[in-house]
Amino acid sequence: SDNLLNSLKDDAFSVSISSLWKFEPAYSFSVALARAQRIPNAEELFSNGPHLATQSFELGNINLTKESANNIDVSLRKYIGNVTFTLNAFYNSFDSFIYEQATGEVEDGLPVFQFVQEDANFKGMEFELDWVIIDSALNTITLHSQADYVEGELSNGGYLPRTPPLRLGIGLLYERNDWYIGFDILRYMKQNSIAEFETVTEGYTLVNIDFNYQFSNEDSDYIFFMRGTNLLDQEVINHTSFIKDIAPQAGRSLTLGVRLEF
Repeated sequence: SDNLLNSLKDDAFSVSISSLWKFEPAYSFSVALARAQRIPNAEELFSNGPHLATQSFELGNINLTKESANNIDVSLRKYIGNVTFTLNAFYNSFDSFIYEQATGEVEDGLPVFQFVQEDANFKGMEFELDWVIIDSALNTITLHSQADYVEGELSNGGYLPRTPPLRLGIGLLYERNDWYIGFDILRYMKQNSIAEFETVTEGYTLVNIDFNYQFSNEDSDYIFFMRGTNLLDQEVINHTSFIKDIAPQAGRSLTLGVRLEF
């Protein structure tokens, strides 16, 4: 276009309210309501070229309007005792949600993504539980478990792109004086709720271990640490990544080190 757009002007309004009910000494229940608006940013409006970090050719949309969201978030917590947990559930309803949509076209050897907006809904849950199995003068062993899930759908049908899959996790934490050993297993499930031009992402399991030992010497504190990630050397494909089909994440790794504080 021969027209030069000098400026854009818009305004947005957001408001929220929440309440907390401690209905037992160890339990609380909360509800949060929010109405939020967001003005499209410069990239969403004016992009017109390669974005090498995501290996894509991005096209902005000057006709984008602000997006609005109505959110409800409820949470149940138990925060005292050997067993503690948090259960959180949410529902977000968007008017004119802005996102990058694959077009199926190729420009300069890169897939073309167009910024668009449509009404959309997100719903999901998060759960964490800690159970102190042993708590003695010498040792503490804690079992940790977690789960989180989100689903993003367009109001007129179809799934939103790059939505993370269901994730489940369990782990053990051992503490003894200056020793700390953590072991956890995270399972990312298969993601087959996909948008147009997306591909299914297979599930994978991450096994990680953490080890820390700390001791003091006069005015200095030493921390020896070791972290092993993806010990099963699984092929990790992150469904939320634009480059998931060409760049898997790191395989097995081991990090050793010492940290000195003085």
